[in-house]
Amino acid sequence: MYFDDFLTRLKKGDDPRAVLLFGDSESVISEAFQTLKNQFKKSKPGGTIQIFEGVENRLSDILSTAQTTSLFSASQLLVLKHAEKSLGGRSDDGLQQLKEYFANPNPESTLVFLASGMRKNAKAVGVVERLGWAVQCSDMPDWK
Repeated sequence: MYFDDFLTRLKKGDDPRAVLLFGDSESVISEAFQTLKNQFKKSKPGGTIQIFEGVENRLSDILSTAQTTSLFSASQLLVLKHAEKSLGGRSDDGLQQLKEYFANPNPESTLVFLASGMRKNAKAVGVVERLGWAVQCSDMPDWK
C-alpha cells in the first residue's frame, strides 16, 4: 500500500499486527512511523514503545520480546530500525522466523519494521503484506 492508503486505514482505526515501512524516502518513513506511534499512544495510552537498532539487535531479539508482555503494560509497540539488514537480502532465515512468530503471535504486540532503501520486489514486502501492512514510502515525483 502507499502512504495515503496507510493514513486512511489508520484513521479508520485499523490495528495491524505488523507494519513494514519501506522505500527510498527517509522523511516519509519517519513521518509514517511518527503517525503510527501517535496513533498507538492515542488508542493504547498505557502501552509501551521499545525501539531496537537493526545494527545491534537481531530479528530474534524483537520476536522474543514480542512473545512476552511487560508487567507494567498490556500493549506494546516494538520497532526494529534498519530492518532491511534482518529482512532483506537473499537470506530467508529472517522471513522464516517472522512466519514462525505469526503462527502464534502475541495479540498485544505490534511489530514495526523500518527498512530504508528496500524495494517493493523484496521477498520481505510480500511476506509482511500477508501478515499485516507493507507501506511504500516514497517522495512524490515533481510531475504529480
